[in-house]
Amino acid sequence: MKILFLTRSTLYKQPGGDTLQVDQTAKYLRLMGCEVHISLREKISEKESYDIIHFFNLIRPADAKSALKQKAPLVISSIYHDYREYDILHRSGLASTLGKMLGNFRFDYLKTVFRWLNSSDKFPGWNYLIAGQKNSMLHLLKKSSYLVSTSQQELDLIERDLGYLPPHKKVSLGSEHIPTCNSSGNRVGVLCAARIEGPKNQLSLIKALQGTGISLTLTGQVATNQKAYFTACQQAANSDVRFTGRISSDNLQKEFCQAKVHALVSYYETTGLATLEAMKAGCQVVVGNRGPQQELFGDKAEYCEPDNVESIKKAVLNALDKNEDHRKWVEENFSWKRSAQQILDIYQSLVKEN
Repeated sequence: MKILFLTRSTLYKQPGGDTLQVDQTAKYLRLMGCEVHISLREKISEKESYDIIHFFNLIRPADAKSALKQKAPLVISSIYHDYREYDILHRSGLASTLGKMLGNFRFDYLKTVFRWLNSSDKFPGWNYLIAGQKNSMLHLLKKSSYLVSTSQQELDLIERDLGYLPPHKKVSLGSEHIPTCNSSGNRVGVLCAARIEGPKNQLSLIKALQGTGISLTLTGQVATNQKAYFTACQQAANSDVRFTGRISSDNLQKEFCQAKVHALVSYYETTGLATLEAMKAGCQVVVGNRGPQQELFGDKAEYCEPDNVESIKKAVLNALDKNEDHRKWVEENFSWKRSAQQILDIYQSLVKEN
């Protein structure tokens, strides 16, 4: 079976959870005998034909314009979230004003146009410019043969915001890419492995641990257009806070194996792959209580209010007092191999129907 993965153009320049999702899903589908091509929003060659087009990230419908011209069944991995709370509470200046005035869909439209105008992304296409964000997303959904998400909450959110769901299935992400630690050793301190940006909420985490004497390590590159936020983080940090920047996967694994707690106190996440990585590495975990986090992690995590510093501090202190081992639970519930098989089953059923 020949499959095209269609993704945002910045998938590798600005890597995130979707980068790992694309790469690992492709890896395991290839091991099952599939031919998988990954296209970074490039125009699909008319000389190439595919059995399936699989698009990632519903929130960026302009990136899927070339997929809509294909005859092959279209599958979408949604990676959808609601970030209105963060936009209203924490964006500043013109971005804050526009976010509050326009709402998510119109604000996303402006961001798409702005990325094109400042040459950080490609021309979104006349159809997108005329239709707008919401109508483009809805059109994409209605053209799709199947929708894949990582949680029921995500599916509910899409139905609430767009009023439509195609045939769909919840498919978990995986954990095979995460090596286990040889020894738990003497774990100390708190780690946050994520891009440094407002929605990931590192500044509140820094403030929550001020005066506690707890060491905090922040790994990850500074997100585009988030230099001012990074400066605020640096200014709030004391000698207990260490910034590593983006580090290699081997060095990140060492950080996971040394930390007692991993804290990802985001305003929104889908699955939060860093949390899975931390749990498999033997860390206790703290996550924000927004989105599908409680659906996914149940009683295996400590939860906090992202906009409440005291809540974050309490959750971290509770996690530091725990010594629970969730590695087996992660391995049993999050498998790239099993997820790829579920996705392949969807592909095969669509090819038969087609």
